Amino acid sequence: MVQKVLTKVGTSQHIDQELASFIGRTAKIAVLILGLITALSHLGIDVSAMVAGLGLTGFALGFALKDVISNVLAGVLILIYKPFQKDDCIKIKSYEGKVVSTDLRYTVLLSDGLTVYVPNSLLFTDAITVTCDAVTAEPEVESTE
Repeated sequence: MVQKVLTKVGTSQHIDQELASFIGRTAKIAVLILGLITALSHLGIDVSAMVAGLGLTGFALGFALKDVISNVLAGVLILIYKPFQKDDCIKIKSYEGKVVSTDLRYTVLLSDGLTVYVPNSLLFTDAITVTCDAVTAEPEVESTE
């Protein structure tokens, strides 16, 4: 129920569908874990060791998955702030191409017929040059003269 509500609110507020779905899934998991711990506590089970174990597990997973987490958080911020959009031409470090899509982990560029997957953490930490804007770009017309 929480996931559906957050996804619906996110899409009505013009938040990217993938981002709204991600927030909904995260909230659903958090509510389930909190509900389980609360239920066990009401049954008289000591949950302090479980909470400490979850904290240590979270720390270990965070350390092991720091690059993935960095890409996902950068993806969330890119989807919120939208420094570029689909069909923009961008340049970041040695990568240059037309933006095909942006998800939570990668931004996909099309460059000279090649598909390039650029990690979002790179886009978030380095300067991005928008070389052509999808909205204002005029199509190239070849002269027949």
